[in-house]
Amino acid sequence: MANAADFVGQGGGQVEVTDKKIGTDGKAFLHWDAAGHWLEYTLAVPAGRYALWLRACTSEGAVRRKITVAGQTPEAANAQEIAGTGGYSSSQDDWRSLVLADKQAHDLVFDLPAGPATIRLENLDGQSLNLNWLALVPVLP
Repeated sequence: MANAADFVGQGGGQVEVTDKKIGTDGKAFLHWDAAGHWLEYTLAVPAGRYALWLRACTSEGAVRRKITVAGQTPEAANAQEIAGTGGYSSSQDDWRSLVLADKQAHDLVFDLPAGPATIRLENLDGQSLNLNWLALVPVLP
């Protein structure tokens, strides 16, 4: 698991790290609202199959992000839709934990070798999303 503030690189914009959002687990970031703005994380994992979980909040509408894990971008992750949660946790806890899934609601699964896995998240639509954490969670065979 990585806290949203633990990114190792970003481009096309700059997020603001904060611990002031209601209901956050540790730090979060906001102002991820420019199309093309990407962030990268590195998580060490044993070899296996993994699903990617995010804890995020956004306004009423869905936002789109491109998700790449260890060089893999499944078709559904080319424009992953993240449903609105009702707000940005400014006046109430709007955070939701979600697993990346395809249009049939099947979890996206990544087969990863042992070692560091780079995760890249890219804003596709210029809509804002706050992120609290992300995690690669083992999937049982």
